[in-house]
Amino acid sequence: MDATKTLVHSLFSLWLDYCNSVLAGLPNTEVRQLQCIQNTMACLTTRCHKYDHITPVLSDLHWLPIKERIICKVLVLTYKAIHDLAPPYLKSLLVPHVPGCLLCSSSKPTLVVPKCHTKLYRARAFSHFAPVEYKKLPIMIDKVKMLSIFKSRLKTHLFRIAYSFVAFISMLIISLCAYVFLLQASC
Repeated sequence: MDATKTLVHSLFSLWLDYCNSVLAGLPNTEVRQLQCIQNTMACLTTRCHKYDHITPVLSDLHWLPIKERIICKVLVLTYKAIHDLAPPYLKSLLVPHVPGCLLCSSSKPTLVVPKCHTKLYRARAFSHFAPVEYKKLPIMIDKVKMLSIFKSRLKTHLFRIAYSFVAFISMLIISLCAYVFLLQASC
């Protein structure tokens, strides 16, 4: 299985991540095609059956769904631009928000979200999409000074968001099994 996982990762996973920040803000119908490719990769890697539920498989492999992978890529580029690790043309697309007065809420640096006249295309632009997603980050991720720690915390955060429902269902199943076991034991 390790050889299959390495082969699938080297052939397809890197291809899925290549330039995927261009896909930011696409509707779910467009992202679904890439998600199907990732699901097939997960089935090849784990040799699960065609009709098995794929979300627990992706969770066990620690693979983010495509939509979260795109958000992760955009936020890493945003972090690099803010901390002068990205090319100047990316930094020029992001405008830091300077509050008029010093407030307690201004401890987290924010970015200005430009006004969007045409929702279809403008909301997908890096200059709009990046500040919107960056504002959603918790302070514990935003305040990090090292890129490697930022990436690690960001992936953990997005992983929790993507698979929180899976964890809830797993806990529900465990508690139902315990309840059934207690009912059988009391009889």
